Amino acid sequence: MKEGYHGGIDFEIFGVPTDEKIMEDVSYLLQVYKHRNLSIYIVNEQNQEIAGLCIAGISEKMPLAFAEIGEICVAPQYRNKGIADFMLNYIKETANPYTEVVKLCVTVGNYAEMLYIKVQAGPRFARMTRR
Repeated sequence: MKEGYHGGIDFEIFGVPTDEKIMEDVSYLLQVYKHRNLSIYIVNEQNQEIAGLCIAGISEKMPLAFAEIGEICVAPQYRNKGIADFMLNYIKETANPYTEVVKLCVTVGNYAEMLYIKVQAGPRFARMTRR
C-alpha cells in the first residue's frame, strides 16, 4: 500500500513514509479502534495484492461514540474502480447499529478529500495550520 501515498498534497509536503512509519500508524489506529473495529481491506485475488484499505472504528474515548475513519487508501492502479466508495459504504453500514455519525479527518487537497466530496460528506469544521 506504500504506493497509495504517492501524489496529492500529503505527498507534496511529507513525501512517502517509511515502512516502519506506516506500520506504526496502522498499529496505533488499530489500537485506538480495538473497542469496535470497523476496518476493511480489499485484496486482488489474482495476485494477492492489497488494492484498498480503510482503517475505521469507534474508540472508547470518542465523544458521543461516533465512528471515525482514520485512514483510507487505494493503490493507484486500483483507483477509479469504485473500491473507495465500496469501503466507505461498508463502514457506514457496519457503524449504523452503533451510531449514525461517521467522522472523517482529511488533509485539504488530499485524494481522499475529493472522494468525500463525491459522496457528499461535507465539512462541518476545519482546523487550519500553516504549511
